[in-house]
Amino acid sequence: FMSNRIVYVAQDTRRPNASLSKNRFRVILFALIIAAVSVGFFYTIRLPEFRITQLDTAGLDTLQRVQVEEYIRSRMAGNFFLLVPKDSIFFADLIGVQEDLLGAFPRIAQAQTVKVFPSKLEIKIEERKPWGIFCATGEEKEEGAEEDVEKAQEKSEPKNEECAYIDRSGYGYERAPTAFGNLIMKVTSDGENIRIPGVLVESSQMEEFFRAKKEAQETAGLELVGFSFLSRVPSEFQVRAKEGFMIFLKRERNYQNPFKVLEKVLRREIQGKVNQLEYVDVRFGNKVFYKYK
Repeated sequence: FMSNRIVYVAQDTRRPNASLSKNRFRVILFALIIAAVSVGFFYTIRLPEFRITQLDTAGLDTLQRVQVEEYIRSRMAGNFFLLVPKDSIFFADLIGVQEDLLGAFPRIAQAQTVKVFPSKLEIKIEERKPWGIFCATGEEKEEGAEEDVEKAQEKSEPKNEECAYIDRSGYGYERAPTAFGNLIMKVTSDGENIRIPGVLVESSQMEEFFRAKKEAQETAGLELVGFSFLSRVPSEFQVRAKEGFMIFLKRERNYQNPFKVLEKVLRREIQGKVNQLEYVDVRFGNKVFYKYK
């Protein structure tokens, strides 16, 4: 007779998913740590204690402190990526603030920003110093015109000048009224449509005038109060003496000789009639031309 038997198979006591569960636990734990650190990080950087609330602005002369600081605060308003406050002491974009200040306030020549932990921003500003005004007469000659420097200077003052304040570097930063007399240094050109802010007088032209001004004072005892140049005569320019007459010069490295010649002419020929002069032309070495009003 066959008997029924039940066969029991020994069960494997090892848990095949144990290592998988352990790895999953590690991943979850790591994610929780990252999340906790991130929450703590964003919580910390958003604390009022670490937000820039104090602004210390120095160096202002003409600009209004309230106006400048309001602009800085508006520049730091909002968030980076919706989470990081722009006014965080840790993440404030100082370079961007400096560049924006220069763009928004052309009168500012330099701006430096320094963070002072935990909630202060120091701003050091250097304003442009008004050296004179630049005026474009809009009288550029037409093609083929043979007008010389003397004729150009004999024209009456144009009524449609565009003027701007410039600093010592020739940078124009603000519209200016047309100036007459010797109250302020004046530079004129036959160009038109001046762009403000921007460089209105090239550094080489400014340097030319400074050298001529120094030599005029030392050699001829004359104070120069302005100069002008024509775009179509780049090798020459004219300077104006405080007495009111123009001096026509060639651009050169050394202005000692032209002003030596001028000094002799003023002393020997013009003598006491300097105030009656309209111009003196010293572009041709020892050969000098002058005209009375």
